[in-house]
Amino acid sequence: MPTARRTSSQFPAEIGKTTARRFPLVHQLIHFADLRNFYREMREALISANRRAGAEGLQRAGIEAGAAGHGGLGR
Repeated sequence: MPTARRTSSQFPAEIGKTTARRFPLVHQLIHFADLRNFYREMREALISANRRAGAEGLQRAGIEAGAAGHGGLGR
């Protein structure tokens, strides 16, 4: 009579490998979802960084334009 496999005694890496072997499509879909989430987070971080850099660039341009209007030395 077959006995039930006890997953609690296995190492997490072994459980993951077994799951990936038994359910390869599910494993690939989970991996794909993780990649999509990672790239979404990276895109959001890039957009945020570009906004900050753009705002800093505009602020610097305003300071430089103001300084140029006063003889370039801010007097």
